[in-house]
Parts: sequence; C-alpha cells; structure tokens
Amino acid sequence: MLYACVGSNEMLILRLILRMELKEHKEQRY
Repeated sequence: MLYACVGSNEMLILRLILRMELKEHKEQRY
C-alpha cells in the first residue's frame, strides 16, 4: 500500500488523497 513508502513523500501522498476525496465530495454534492 501507500504506507509502504515512509518519508517526506508521505505528506505529498496524503495531500493528494485528501484532494481527491474533497473533489469527489464536491462533485457528489453539486
């Protein structure tokens, strides 16, 4: 999984996941 790679990239991955989730929620609401 994504957690396999632990390091500075972890923050970038988490941000990307959060952005994708936010976009999905926005699309569902609107």
